[in-house]
This record gives sequence, C-alpha cells and structure tokens, in this order.
Amino acid sequence: DVSDIQPIDEIALMDVISTLSVIAMWTYLVGLFAIVCWWLVGITMLARIVRRSSDASEEFQTIMQTLAGKTHRVRIVVSHRVRQPIAFRLGERVIVIPERLAAETNIDGIHHVLAHEWSHIERGDWWTWLIANIVRAVFFFHPAAWWMRQQVRLTQDYVADARAADQAKSRLDRKSTRLNSSHVV
Repeated sequence: DVSDIQPIDEIALMDVISTLSVIAMWTYLVGLFAIVCWWLVGITMLARIVRRSSDASEEFQTIMQTLAGKTHRVRIVVSHRVRQPIAFRLGERVIVIPERLAAETNIDGIHHVLAHEWSHIERGDWWTWLIANIVRAVFFFHPAAWWMRQQVRLTQDYVADARAADQAKSRLDRKSTRLNSSHVV
C-alpha cells in the first residue's frame, strides 16, 4: 500500500550529503597533498644527486658541445646514485650520467646517450613533464591521468631515441664520406 511509505526526512538526507561532500573534499585534498609532496621530495632528491655528483670528463663536454653548440651550456655530471641517464632543468640544464656509463669507452655509445638526453633538453621535455605531473596531481583519482602521464614519458623517449638515431646516422654518413674520400687518389 502506498500510504505505508514513510516520507524521506529531507533534513537528514541533506546532512548525509553534506557529510559525504566534506569527506570527499578532504580525501581529495589529502591525495593532492600526498602527490605534491612526493613530487617535491623527488625534485629535492634530484638536486641533492647533482650537488653530490662530480663533473663529467672533458670528453663528455666536447661531445656535448658538438651536439648543443657552444651557445648552449649543459652541465654534465657523473653519479653512482642513478642507474640511467637523466636530463632536466632546475635553473641550469643538467644531464646526470651513471658512473658505469661514464667509464664506457665506446664513443659512439656515449654520443648516442648524450644526443638522446640533449633532445629532451632541447625540446623542453622537462616542462611537458611538469605539466603532466600537475595534471596527474589534480586528477590523481582518475586512471586516465596516470595513463596520460605514462604516455607522455614514452612519447618523449621515442622522439629522443629517433633524434639520437638520426644524429648517429648522420655521424656515420660523415665518417663514411671521410673514409671514402681518403681512399680516392
């Protein structure tokens, strides 16, 4: 019977909605705060790695000048605290090279790594990465924000790899041309 249905207490319903809204807002703010803190800790650790690193050899600097030109200053440091090269900009342009890579004697390999990292700096990938992290921080609750951030990183690396490969190809072409012209009598 329809007459047996109790009317909804609108005041109690509004109290529940209000409480849930406050819980949702605080959950969001705590999550946002956690993501921002994690990101700030990462930047602090990166700056600390650079401070505790040693400058790369003159050979690395020479290769970097051939890539970036003499007008672009890039600081190259060597650290045992990283496993793979890192390029970023915290006031100055910096490339951090792992110690094991710094000991590498393969000049073409070193040239490729520096070309890859220079591509990140030249294209401003640091700023794109910053925007992707801000979007992820604001929308941390949404899986698409995490997926988008991962796709940005993958795309940046694909482009940097392609540019480094193009540089390697043009270096090989120049070497081949010099080799062939030296055999012509």
